[in-house]
Amino acid sequence: MIMGERKTPAGRRGSIMYLPIFQEKAGVKAFFTTRRAAPEGTPFDSGSFWELAEAGGRVAVRPEQVHESRVEILRKQDLRRAQPAADFSTPADQQGAESRPPLQLRLPATDGVATDCSRFLLTTVHADCLPVYLYAQRARAVALVHAGWRGARAGIAPKAVRLLQEAFGAGPDEIAAAIGPGIGRCCFEVGPEVRQAFLEQWAFTDEFAVPVEPGNLRGKFMMDLKGINRRQLESAGVKDIWVSELCTCCRPDLFHSYRRQQGTKARMVAGICLE
Repeated sequence: MIMGERKTPAGRRGSIMYLPIFQEKAGVKAFFTTRRAAPEGTPFDSGSFWELAEAGGRVAVRPEQVHESRVEILRKQDLRRAQPAADFSTPADQQGAESRPPLQLRLPATDGVATDCSRFLLTTVHADCLPVYLYAQRARAVALVHAGWRGARAGIAPKAVRLLQEAFGAGPDEIAAAIGPGIGRCCFEVGPEVRQAFLEQWAFTDEFAVPVEPGNLRGKFMMDLKGINRRQLESAGVKDIWVSELCTCCRPDLFHSYRRQQGTKARMVAGICLE
Protein backbone atom coordinates (compact mmCIF):
# COMPACT_ATOMS: atom_id res chain seq x y z
CA MET A 1 0.00 0.00 0.00
CA ILE A 2 1.40 3.40 -0.97
CA MET A 3 -1.02 5.63 0.88
CA GLY A 4 -4.47 4.93 2.28
CA GLU A 5 -7.33 6.90 0.78
CA ARG A 6 -10.37 7.71 2.89
CA LYS A 7 -13.43 9.92 2.71
CA THR A 8 -13.38 13.35 4.30
CA PRO A 9 -16.12 14.13 6.83
CA ALA A 10 -18.01 15.77 3.98
CA GLY A 11 -17.72 12.60 1.93
CA ARG A 12 -15.38 13.65 -0.91
CA ARG A 13 -13.80 10.33 -1.85
CA GLY A 14 -10.06 10.24 -2.31
CA SER A 15 -9.45 13.78 -1.09
CA ILE A 16 -7.32 12.73 1.90
CA MET A 17 -4.46 10.23 2.00
CA TYR A 18 -3.34 8.79 5.35
CA LEU A 19 0.32 7.82 5.71
CA PRO A 20 0.86 4.08 6.27
CA ILE A 21 3.82 4.47 8.63
CA PHE A 22 1.64 6.35 11.09
CA GLN A 23 -1.45 4.19 10.60
CA GLU A 24 0.66 1.41 12.08
CA LYS A 25 1.53 3.43 15.21
CA ALA A 26 -0.67 4.38 18.13
CA GLY A 27 -1.23 7.96 19.23
CA VAL A 28 -0.84 9.87 15.98
CA LYS A 29 -2.70 10.75 12.80
CA ALA A 30 -1.06 12.14 9.65
CA PHE A 31 -2.42 12.91 6.22
CA PHE A 32 -1.90 14.64 2.88
CA THR A 33 -4.76 16.01 0.80
CA THR A 34 -5.14 15.60 -2.95
CA ARG A 35 -6.34 18.25 -5.39
CA ARG A 36 -9.83 16.78 -5.05
CA ALA A 37 -10.08 18.46 -1.66
CA ALA A 38 -9.69 21.90 -3.27
CA PRO A 39 -9.56 21.92 -7.09
CA GLU A 40 -8.76 25.64 -7.36
CA GLY A 41 -7.47 26.74 -3.96
CA THR A 42 -6.40 25.02 -0.75
CA PRO A 43 -8.42 22.82 1.59
CA PHE A 44 -8.38 25.77 4.00
CA ASP A 45 -11.04 27.18 1.67
CA SER A 46 -13.33 24.19 2.24
CA GLY A 47 -15.61 23.19 5.08
CA SER A 48 -14.30 19.62 4.79
CA PHE A 49 -10.86 20.57 6.12
CA TRP A 50 -12.28 22.50 9.06
CA GLU A 51 -14.54 19.60 10.00
CA LEU A 52 -11.44 17.42 10.11
CA ALA A 53 -9.51 20.01 12.14
CA GLU A 54 -12.30 20.41 14.66
CA ALA A 55 -12.96 16.68 15.05
CA GLY A 56 -10.87 16.61 18.23
CA GLY A 57 -11.47 20.21 19.22
CA ARG A 58 -8.20 21.09 17.56
CA VAL A 59 -6.65 24.38 16.50
CA ALA A 60 -5.27 24.38 12.96
CA VAL A 61 -1.70 25.70 12.93
CA ARG A 62 -0.91 27.53 9.68
CA PRO A 63 2.70 28.66 9.19
CA GLU A 64 3.40 31.41 6.67
CA GLN A 65 5.91 29.48 4.58
CA VAL A 66 8.84 31.51 3.25
CA HIS A 67 11.18 28.72 2.03
CA GLU A 68 13.56 29.08 4.96
CA SER A 69 14.25 26.90 8.01
CA ARG A 70 12.52 28.42 11.02
CA VAL A 71 10.73 25.78 13.12
CA GLU A 72 8.49 27.03 15.96
CA ILE A 73 7.77 25.02 19.09
CA LEU A 74 4.21 25.19 20.41
CA ARG A 75 3.13 24.32 23.95
CA LYS A 76 -0.29 23.98 25.51
CA GLN A 77 -0.23 27.60 26.68
CA ASP A 78 0.05 28.73 23.05
CA LEU A 79 -3.58 27.69 22.55
CA ARG A 80 -4.55 31.10 23.93
CA ARG A 81 -3.00 32.69 20.82
CA ALA A 82 -5.55 31.02 18.53
CA GLN A 83 -7.99 33.20 16.60
CA PRO A 84 -11.19 32.49 14.62
CA ALA A 85 -10.42 31.48 11.02
CA ALA A 86 -11.28 34.57 9.00
CA ASP A 87 -11.29 32.69 5.67
CA PHE A 88 -13.63 29.94 6.88
CA SER A 89 -16.84 29.46 4.90
CA THR A 90 -19.70 27.39 6.29
CA PRO A 91 -20.33 24.22 4.22
CA ALA A 92 -23.40 24.42 1.99
CA ASP A 93 -25.23 21.70 3.94
CA GLN A 94 -24.83 23.73 7.15
CA GLN A 95 -25.91 27.13 5.83
CA GLY A 96 -28.28 28.82 8.24
CA ALA A 97 -27.16 26.74 11.19
CA GLU A 98 -25.78 28.55 14.21
CA SER A 99 -22.03 27.98 14.23
CA ARG A 100 -18.80 29.72 15.16
CA PRO A 101 -15.71 29.85 12.95
CA PRO A 102 -13.11 27.24 13.90
CA LEU A 103 -9.87 28.32 15.52
CA GLN A 104 -6.49 28.69 13.87
CA LEU A 105 -3.02 29.88 14.80
CA ARG A 106 -1.09 31.73 12.09
CA LEU A 107 2.70 31.77 12.37
CA PRO A 108 4.56 34.45 10.38
CA ALA A 109 7.77 33.59 8.51
CA THR A 110 7.75 29.95 9.62
CA ASP A 111 8.30 26.71 7.68
CA GLY A 112 7.96 24.12 10.41
CA VAL A 113 6.20 23.44 13.70
CA ALA A 114 6.71 21.03 16.61
CA THR A 115 4.43 20.37 19.58
CA ASP A 116 3.55 17.98 22.39
CA CYS A 117 -0.04 19.28 22.64
CA SER A 118 -2.79 17.12 21.14
CA ARG A 119 -5.07 20.14 20.68
CA PHE A 120 -2.94 21.37 17.76
CA LEU A 121 -3.29 20.13 14.19
CA LEU A 122 0.00 21.04 12.50
CA THR A 123 -0.29 21.87 8.80
CA THR A 124 1.81 22.95 5.85
CA VAL A 125 0.74 23.63 2.24
CA HIS A 126 2.37 22.20 -0.88
CA ALA A 127 2.43 22.18 -4.67
CA ASP A 128 5.72 20.26 -5.27
CA CYS A 129 7.78 20.98 -2.11
CA LEU A 130 8.01 18.09 0.34
CA PRO A 131 6.23 17.68 3.66
CA VAL A 132 8.38 15.93 6.26
CA TYR A 133 6.47 14.47 9.23
CA LEU A 134 8.07 13.42 12.53
CA TYR A 135 6.55 11.48 15.43
CA ALA A 136 8.31 10.73 18.71
CA GLN A 137 6.09 8.08 20.29
CA ARG A 138 7.61 7.84 23.77
CA ALA A 139 7.99 11.59 24.14
CA ARG A 140 4.48 12.19 22.72
CA ALA A 141 5.56 14.93 20.31
CA VAL A 142 5.18 15.63 16.59
CA ALA A 143 6.68 17.97 14.02
CA LEU A 144 5.91 18.93 10.44
CA VAL A 145 8.14 20.89 8.07
CA HIS A 146 7.90 22.34 4.58
CA ALA A 147 11.04 21.20 2.75
CA GLY A 148 11.44 22.76 -0.67
CA TRP A 149 14.93 22.90 -2.11
CA ARG A 150 15.86 25.98 -0.08
CA GLY A 151 14.57 24.46 3.13
CA ALA A 152 16.30 21.16 2.36
CA ARG A 153 19.56 22.97 1.64
CA ALA A 154 19.25 24.65 5.06
CA GLY A 155 18.57 21.27 6.71
CA ILE A 156 15.09 22.00 8.04
CA ALA A 157 14.26 18.31 8.59
CA PRO A 158 17.28 17.46 10.79
CA LYS A 159 16.77 20.78 12.56
CA ALA A 160 13.27 19.62 13.53
CA VAL A 161 14.74 16.34 14.80
CA ARG A 162 17.14 18.28 17.05
CA LEU A 163 14.32 20.48 18.34
CA LEU A 164 12.22 17.43 19.26
CA GLN A 165 15.19 16.23 21.30
CA GLU A 166 15.95 19.57 22.95
CA ALA A 167 12.35 20.58 23.69
CA PHE A 168 10.71 17.24 24.46
CA GLY A 169 13.55 14.81 25.19
CA ALA A 170 12.85 12.71 22.09
CA GLY A 171 15.78 10.52 21.05
CA PRO A 172 16.29 10.05 17.29
CA ASP A 173 15.93 6.28 17.77
CA GLU A 174 12.27 6.72 18.80
CA ILE A 175 11.34 9.09 15.97
CA ALA A 176 9.38 7.82 12.98
CA ALA A 177 9.62 10.01 9.88
CA ALA A 178 7.65 10.25 6.68
CA ILE A 179 8.48 12.17 3.52
CA GLY A 180 5.20 12.80 1.78
CA PRO A 181 4.22 13.36 -1.85
CA GLY A 182 6.29 15.95 -3.68
CA ILE A 183 8.24 16.46 -6.87
CA GLY A 184 10.44 13.48 -7.73
CA ARG A 185 13.84 13.24 -9.39
CA CYS A 186 11.96 12.30 -12.56
CA CYS A 187 10.67 15.89 -12.84
CA PHE A 188 12.93 18.12 -10.74
CA GLU A 189 15.45 19.60 -13.19
CA VAL A 190 17.77 22.19 -11.65
CA GLY A 191 20.62 24.37 -12.82
CA PRO A 192 24.27 24.15 -11.70
CA GLU A 193 23.74 26.93 -9.16
CA VAL A 194 21.26 24.80 -7.20
CA ARG A 195 23.58 21.78 -7.24
CA GLN A 196 26.46 23.99 -6.09
CA ALA A 197 24.37 25.50 -3.29
CA PHE A 198 23.72 21.99 -1.96
CA LEU A 199 27.33 20.89 -2.40
CA GLU A 200 28.45 23.75 -0.17
CA GLN A 201 26.37 22.32 2.68
CA TRP A 202 26.03 18.58 1.99
CA ALA A 203 28.98 16.52 0.72
CA PHE A 204 26.69 13.71 -0.47
CA THR A 205 24.80 15.96 -2.94
CA ASP A 206 26.09 14.30 -6.11
CA GLU A 207 24.52 11.00 -5.04
CA PHE A 208 21.19 12.76 -5.63
CA ALA A 209 21.98 15.08 -8.56
CA VAL A 210 22.30 13.25 -11.88
CA PRO A 211 23.39 15.06 -15.08
CA VAL A 212 20.47 15.43 -17.48
CA GLU A 213 22.40 14.19 -20.53
CA PRO A 214 25.75 12.58 -21.42
CA GLY A 215 28.43 15.22 -21.11
CA ASN A 216 25.88 17.50 -19.46
CA LEU A 217 26.24 20.13 -22.16
CA ARG A 218 23.40 22.22 -20.71
CA GLY A 219 24.74 21.96 -17.18
CA LYS A 220 21.41 20.70 -15.84
CA PHE A 221 20.77 18.06 -13.19
CA MET A 222 17.83 15.91 -12.10
CA MET A 223 17.76 16.27 -8.32
CA ASP A 224 16.25 13.81 -5.85
CA LEU A 225 14.90 15.99 -3.03
CA LYS A 226 13.31 13.00 -1.32
CA GLY A 227 16.64 11.20 -1.26
CA ILE A 228 18.40 14.27 0.12
CA ASN A 229 15.86 14.67 2.92
CA ARG A 230 16.08 10.98 3.74
CA ARG A 231 19.88 11.13 3.96
CA GLN A 232 19.64 14.21 6.19
CA LEU A 233 17.26 12.41 8.54
CA GLU A 234 19.56 9.39 8.65
CA SER A 235 22.51 11.66 9.46
CA ALA A 236 20.45 13.01 12.39
CA GLY A 237 20.04 9.48 13.75
CA VAL A 238 16.51 8.68 12.49
CA LYS A 239 16.17 5.08 11.28
CA ASP A 240 12.42 4.56 10.86
CA ILE A 241 11.76 6.49 7.63
CA TRP A 242 9.00 6.07 5.04
CA VAL A 243 9.14 7.86 1.67
CA SER A 244 6.16 8.35 -0.61
CA GLU A 245 6.63 7.14 -4.18
CA LEU A 246 4.16 9.72 -5.48
CA CYS A 247 5.47 12.60 -7.60
CA THR A 248 3.19 15.64 -7.57
CA CYS A 249 4.39 16.72 -11.01
CA CYS A 250 3.68 13.30 -12.59
CA ARG A 251 0.16 12.93 -11.21
CA PRO A 252 -2.21 15.66 -12.45
CA ASP A 253 -5.10 13.40 -11.46
CA LEU A 254 -4.10 13.67 -7.79
CA PHE A 255 -2.00 16.75 -7.17
CA HIS A 256 -1.41 20.39 -7.95
CA SER A 257 2.11 21.05 -9.24
CA TYR A 258 3.74 24.47 -9.42
CA ARG A 259 6.24 23.23 -11.99
CA ARG A 260 3.80 21.30 -14.19
CA GLN A 261 1.24 24.10 -14.16
CA GLN A 262 3.96 26.74 -14.62
CA GLY A 263 2.85 28.54 -11.51
CA THR A 264 -0.33 27.92 -9.52
CA LYS A 265 -1.84 29.33 -6.34
CA ALA A 266 -3.63 26.04 -5.67
CA ARG A 267 -2.17 23.94 -2.86
CA MET A 268 -2.59 20.66 -1.03
CA VAL A 269 -2.31 20.43 2.77
CA ALA A 270 -0.19 18.15 4.93
CA GLY A 271 -1.28 17.59 8.52
CA ILE A 272 -0.24 15.72 11.66
CA CYS A 273 -1.61 15.65 15.21
CA LEU A 274 -1.42 13.63 18.39
CA GLU A 275 -4.49 11.61 19.25
